[in-house]
Amino acid sequence: MANKYKKTGCARLFIILIILAPLTYIGASYINGEDGIDNFKKLLRVDQWGKGKSTSPNDTGGDNKEVYQLKQKIERLEESNKELKEQLEYLQEKLDRINQEE
Repeated sequence: MANKYKKTGCARLFIILIILAPLTYIGASYINGEDGIDNFKKLLRVDQWGKGKSTSPNDTGGDNKEVYQLKQKIERLEESNKELKEQLEYLQEKLDRINQEE
């Protein structure tokens, strides 16, 4: 039995764009260290569907994940700063002892 419908080049292109473009966007977001699915949902504003509410592009909707990541980075930097200060004090004391011996 012969196939009733043939896929034209244009139809193939649309199918590829519908499937491949979102997957590529999600993959690129993950490579950049972001959550690709969340980015895609924000791009499409999926959370706003059916609510009758539109948001401006500047409205992030309380991006808690980003805030959490920034807090974690601040804590790591503060800990690193504390360690470096301790090392500096230790080396300064050692230098003072060396200078007193001379």
